[in-house]
Amino acid sequence: MYHLKNPEGLKGTVSNLNAFIHRDLDTGFSTKWSGIWKPGHKLLDYYAYRVNGIWLDSDNLKAVDYGETITYYFETGSLHIEEKITAPEGLSGVKSSLKIENKLEEKKAVQVALEAGVDIREKSTDIPENNYKVERNKSRVKISRDKSVKITSNQELINAGEPYLKEHFPGERQECIVPGEITARIELDPSETRKIEFNFTSGEASDYRVGDHDNFLEGNMKRSFEASVQSIENLLYDRDGLGIIAGHPWFQNYWARDSFWSVLGLI
Repeated sequence: MYHLKNPEGLKGTVSNLNAFIHRDLDTGFSTKWSGIWKPGHKLLDYYAYRVNGIWLDSDNLKAVDYGETITYYFETGSLHIEEKITAPEGLSGVKSSLKIENKLEEKKAVQVALEAGVDIREKSTDIPENNYKVERNKSRVKISRDKSVKITSNQELINAGEPYLKEHFPGERQECIVPGEITARIELDPSETRKIEFNFTSGEASDYRVGDHDNFLEGNMKRSFEASVQSIENLLYDRDGLGIIAGHPWFQNYWARDSFWSVLGLI
């Protein structure tokens, strides 16, 4: 795990057998390769949180931890907020957990508004022509085109505003749909901490589990071996069968060359 106080220009990837998220470690989604993917389909271009009217971004970011997960640390005056991004086994996508601490000695109402830029497309197609279908209720928001994306939370969802198409330029012109504003509300006692979680999922989760491995090495050799195993696991996906993609975020197809190289390492 790396603890960074100046993450500008750095990017991170978190993955499981079903999906991965690739984003800037200073909170941005700066290229068309940023976002949430289910190889080889894009699901989201970006998402962003506004907490009590303040966007969580590089202006109030204090530090970030990066390893198997990404954790952002924000300060917004009366609140300390940690966003942890994970891709748990058994989830067909990515989880974003906001741990919100009330720094005041009085009760604090907290409203978290989520803006999600959904972009369901094949990797090789920037601007598909098919229309979206949006379904919203208190427990989920579902956006469908050829595939579907579901946004769920551990809190009741408040949906406001109409869905709209958005053109933006993360390096190249992209088009996404914002399914209205998605809001969750909680109330914190003095010094209390609570979590608000959002899941971004698509389809069924893989039931395959990566097994444990024996490692009798020590010192730097042990750390190097563990890092190599983790690197292979990060590239392992279960899409019509298990396979190893060539690399995040661009090379999302199974490559026989990389698979055979990996097999040699495993034996």
